[in-house]
Amino acid sequence: MFGEDKGVHMFIVALRNQNGKLYKGVTVSDCGAKFGLNAIDNGRMWFDNVKIPREMLLNKYADVTKDGEYVTQFDSAQRVFTTSIGSLVGGRVTISKISLQCMKVGLETAIRYSYQRRQFSSPSSQMENKLIDYPIHQRRLFPYLASTYVFNEISYSIIAEYREFLELDPSDPKSEIMSKNIHFLSSLAKPLCSWEMAKSLRSCRECCGGQGIGSVNRIAVLIQDTESFLTFEGDNYILLQQATRQILKDYHIFKTQSMCSDRISFLNNSKKMPSPVDLLDKNFHIWAFEQRERLLLNKSVELITISLTESTDAFEAWNKVILYHS
Repeated sequence: MFGEDKGVHMFIVALRNQNGKLYKGVTVSDCGAKFGLNAIDNGRMWFDNVKIPREMLLNKYADVTKDGEYVTQFDSAQRVFTTSIGSLVGGRVTISKISLQCMKVGLETAIRYSYQRRQFSSPSSQMENKLIDYPIHQRRLFPYLASTYVFNEISYSIIAEYREFLELDPSDPKSEIMSKNIHFLSSLAKPLCSWEMAKSLRSCRECCGGQGIGSVNRIAVLIQDTESFLTFEGDNYILLQQATRQILKDYHIFKTQSMCSDRISFLNNSKKMPSPVDLLDKNFHIWAFEQRERLLLNKSVELITISLTESTDAFEAWNKVILYHS
């Protein structure tokens, strides 16, 4: 406005008139058949010099008065934009939860089937063994079953925090802090949950043999309908990069201002390795994971620093470090 960039804003745009005809400058197209989720009708649209009235602006966080004055409760265009698209975070939280539920459905089907299906027998037995009795079959299913317990806790924890965030007024200083943290958590949970779901459903399908292909058992249908979760609400690899950037920002603040966020609280943990080592002791595993995260974080910062000394292009330096962790 008046030569000043106010950032990205959302508008409602009518596509057709009362007779169902497209307005001038509006073009729409159907996306056609898809790999899955064909019950959802997706399409494309183009706008060419389409003009709309001021009232079509979604003005909860920013508005333009009749006198042409731009008003907002926020102090930056970036804050207006991030608050306006905050609903996308809800989509990522939801996909994480749905991914978990799909994992449970597939695993229940595959595990129940493995208790019924018999195949081969030892020379000393007259009855064939159940599939679940074979260690290799257990290895293909039980790690994913264990994952559902982990992701179940993660999912409910994020949902609880997201609900608390939705009850806050956007102008509340706590709202911005919670918004960043939920964005960080959902950017981690959505890729990890959806990737684990995709791998588990594939394993469940294979463990059911020909039965896994039948639509009646739902596994094949779930594979089709959930494949898009890997790119819904943001490509998984991009979301993980966003979470990584937040960790690196926290690390910079920790090193320059001695302020440690909850996200990197393990850096303040100077506990020594539990002795004696007990692989069944959760404290040992917590210590091991913290050591691993500390090592990876320090190595990442080191590689970025080296890359920046070799080139002033921060974009290229970042991409080199991403390759290191891929």
